[in-house]
Amino acid sequence: MGLELLKHFLLSLRLNLRKLILISTVLSVSGLFVVSVFILNYAIKQQLIQNSLSVNEKYAEKIATSANQHFTDMLKELEYSAKVLEKNFYNIDVRKSEVERLKNQSDNFNSVLIVGENKHVLAFAPSSLNFNFGQTYNSLGIVESTEKKKTYISTPYWSVKNNLLVMMSQPIYNGKDNYLGMISGTIYLQRKNLLNTMLNTQYDYKKSYMYVIDQHNRIIFHPDKNRIGEKIINNTGLDYINQHKNGSIRLKNSLGIDNLAGFAHIPSVNWIVV
Repeated sequence: MGLELLKHFLLSLRLNLRKLILISTVLSVSGLFVVSVFILNYAIKQQLIQNSLSVNEKYAEKIATSANQHFTDMLKELEYSAKVLEKNFYNIDVRKSEVERLKNQSDNFNSVLIVGENKHVLAFAPSSLNFNFGQTYNSLGIVESTEKKKTYISTPYWSVKNNLLVMMSQPIYNGKDNYLGMISGTIYLQRKNLLNTMLNTQYDYKKSYMYVIDQHNRIIFHPDKNRIGEKIINNTGLDYINQHKNGSIRLKNSLGIDNLAGFAHIPSVNWIVV
C-alpha cells in the first residue's frame, strides 16, 4: 500500500513539474512579447517625435530665410526712395510720386509715409489715411524713428488710425549729412499684405500651424487673427526658444496643449518663426 502511494505521488509530482515548466515557459514568452511590444512602441514613438521635430525645424528655417530676404528687400526699397528724396526733399510732387510708387508697385506695405524731422507728415499713401499736413504726430513709430535717425523697425503698436502695425523706415539726409526726416512703410498685422500671406500659409499636415513672435514675445502673425498682438505667457518652451533662436523642442503652449515645435530666427527684424 505504501509503495502504491509513493508511485502515485511521484507520478503526480512529475505531471505538476511538467505543468509548472510549461506554464513558466508560456509566461516567460508572453512577458518577453509584452516587454518587446512596449519597447518597440516606445522606440517608434520616439523616432516619430524626433522626425516631427526635425521636419518642423526645417520648415521654420525655410520660412524664416524667405521672410528675412523679404524684409531685406523691403528695407532696400525704402533706402532707394530715401536716396531719391534726399535730392528732392522739398519738392511736393516728388514726395507724392514716391509714396504712391512704393505703395502701388507691390503689396509689401499697407501704407507709406514721408515724415519731417518735426514729426509732420509730408506725404502719404493711400489717400484714405487723410493725414493733416500741419499736425505733429507722436505715434511710437514716428517718434522712435525720428529720434534714432537711422534704419528702423518698430515693435507692434496701435497707430493713430487704429491699426495694429509694424513700421519700417529709412532716414533721409541731405548732402551735408543733415537729417531731414524719414520715409516709412507700414505693415498692418491684421490686414492682408504680401508678407502676411507668406507667413500665414497653413502648414498642411494634420493639426500643425505656424506663428511668429517678436523680440518681446508678442505674436506678430498667427492663423487665429484674434491672437495677433497678444503677448505669450505660460509657454514652457519660450525661454528655450529665446535663448537658442534656432532649433526644436517639445513644449506645452499657453493653452496647456502638448506640441512639437520647430523654430527659427529672422535676423533682420529679430523675430522668431515657430
